[in-house]
Amino acid sequence: MHAPPILAVATELDLKYLQFQQSESAGLNQVVMFSVLGVVLLILGILFLLYLKRRLQASEYNKQREEARFRLFLTELGLNERDRELLETFSQSVDPVRNIPLIEVRKAFEEAVAAFRESFPEHAALRKAAYLRQKLGYGFNNRRNPFDDTRMLSAGLRVQCRLPVKREITFLTSVVGVTERHMFIRPPTVKGKPVDLRRFHALTFRIAREDDAEYQFTAQVVGQSQQAVAVEHTGEIQRLLFRNAARLQVHIDTQFFIVRHEVAAARSHSHFKADESQYALHGHVEDLSIGGALLIVPQGEQDPQEGDMVLFRLVEAQIRDDLVGTVVGTQQRADGTLQMHGEFVGMKELNRLKLSRFLQQLQSRPAPQAPPAGADQGTATTAS
Repeated sequence: MHAPPILAVATELDLKYLQFQQSESAGLNQVVMFSVLGVVLLILGILFLLYLKRRLQASEYNKQREEARFRLFLTELGLNERDRELLETFSQSVDPVRNIPLIEVRKAFEEAVAAFRESFPEHAALRKAAYLRQKLGYGFNNRRNPFDDTRMLSAGLRVQCRLPVKREITFLTSVVGVTERHMFIRPPTVKGKPVDLRRFHALTFRIAREDDAEYQFTAQVVGQSQQAVAVEHTGEIQRLLFRNAARLQVHIDTQFFIVRHEVAAARSHSHFKADESQYALHGHVEDLSIGGALLIVPQGEQDPQEGDMVLFRLVEAQIRDDLVGTVVGTQQRADGTLQMHGEFVGMKELNRLKLSRFLQQLQSRPAPQAPPAGADQGTATTAS
């Protein structure tokens, strides 16, 4: 049965109208959606640009701050623009962030120089590395730095050198130059002429650092000129603590000058002279080491106390200056004498080297032999 024509037309018209409304609504929704999306993207783009701007501003601020910090370090260390250029050469960067660690941490500096030395062994900048190392405070004389590389040494330092022969021969010499490849020392002379040390494969050195320790190392001989012996650098260095140094029995009569501990504390230095003492005692040195001595004096009304300073001469070691020590302990003995344990302070490097050589000479002397039992003492003395 067919629908009436009017109803069919009405149904058809309604469907077309609905389809038209749906199509128009969908298009409007898409426009709105794309508009919102565009606004969101625009906002995100603006935020991203603002973020980049802030990042650039922060980066520029940090760069300026690090530059100011770098220049402050340079000023405090007394470094000039040429020194800065040298630092930048070794680090291969002009960025203060990379260069500041080189003047703050010795390890960072040495690693940068070592890498540069490996890459450019003939570069002219390496000739100034030793100078810069000393200027940065990374040299031997700075006790905050462990002595672990002979590149830390500088011209003018006195060292003791031992030759590798059966009969031990030692001599005092000085460092005349240090490069990144070699160290140069002054050769000993005989009748005004330098001794040729090229026949020795290696030399053993000892050097002491004030109020620290004595150090020993062996370096390979490279060559020699009239003025200097060249040896290779080494990092194999042995630290010999003064307090653990072997004590040798001696008997050296001398005069001891005592500076009371309250006077020494007020002066705040250790380079005293005999005329600054409060009183003097005559006694003798009973044992001796590179780090101190055992001193014997008669007991009396003025006995030295712990913390006092004691000054005395040791002409047997060819030391012209007074040796200065801190009394770190005293003990009364049954024979009516007082023993003082003295620890050397403020000793000059040359005097320490002379003392070290004197002690080595004492060690190398043969021990005196007792006369045979029953032998006539006078006959034995004459025979000797």
